[in-house]
Amino acid sequence: EGPDGEIFVRQAMIRWTKPLSENLKFAVAVEQPGGQFAIPDTLDGSARSNIPDIPAYLRYEGSRGHVQLAAIARQIRFDGQTGSPEVTTTGFGLNLSFRLNTTGKDALMGEIAAGSGIGRYIESFGGENADAVFTSRDEMEALEAGAIVLAYERHWNASLMSSIALASASLDDDLLGGSAIKQTSDARFNLIWAAYSKVDVGGEVLYGKRENHDGAEGEAWRLQFSMIYKLI
Repeated sequence: EGPDGEIFVRQAMIRWTKPLSENLKFAVAVEQPGGQFAIPDTLDGSARSNIPDIPAYLRYEGSRGHVQLAAIARQIRFDGQTGSPEVTTTGFGLNLSFRLNTTGKDALMGEIAAGSGIGRYIESFGGENADAVFTSRDEMEALEAGAIVLAYERHWNASLMSSIALASASLDDDLLGGSAIKQTSDARFNLIWAAYSKVDVGGEVLYGKRENHDGAEGEAWRLQFSMIYKLI
């Protein structure tokens, strides 16, 4: 369970990367598409894009860390069957992320993203049909979404470290039903101990909150533990 505002999806891709200088590089890719939206009962068909998602980034890396500006353009398409129409809309978004080394191994990290039709790329909205919504039988509208994460990584000594993170994600569109997510937020703190050279043991406390479009709210606490064994 990553931060609510994290931009993260694992999927098949082909990427081309071009170094522009010692510290600067550019990349562009084609990725496996996969629009996520609710299909009305009156329509027969499925979400099936016929062109890939196209992300790109410009990244600067230096001795103090990195900063990266990324963008994405995508087709969100309903492939109608047995008389149902084919309906298409376009999604696009921007994502600015960074890591700034502070003292020792400590670092400040963050990202901010905004766009329309990018819900499936945001941790909170994956699987929530948050890319687009049908406005009529023949039209679809991409949903506006935003996300932010801010975190600090603290190394107490050679074998003990912590991270604290705050995150939020929002889906701003009145076209969704009342029970659909409007905003989520979370805060977390962990403590990780490198018990041995190949074994890490950790614990994390997490607080999360959700608000729906109809005003309903909920919150929860979670405590989780982990152990990592490094093969190499």
